[in-house]
Amino acid sequence: MNTNIKFFRSVIGILLCAMFALFYVHQEIEVVKTSLLINQHRHQLTLLLDQYRSLVYNLSRLESPKKIEETLYVNKITLCNTP
Repeated sequence: MNTNIKFFRSVIGILLCAMFALFYVHQEIEVVKTSLLINQHRHQLTLLLDQYRSLVYNLSRLESPKKIEETLYVNKITLCNTP
């Protein structure tokens, strides 16, 4: 009877260790997945920020008086000054 109890305790101990090991591996895999997602989001953010800067630059360039004047000149448009 005493050997049966020791056997079951051993089996329970082994099962607990196996469950703990599986839980640990699962958590490590989730950490790696999360790390990869963070890196992907950082890359997307970098691309979006570059695009934003480019658009802001283009907008300021389009709104500049010099650019408007050049566009009018190229298209042969003259503005009339009315009193």
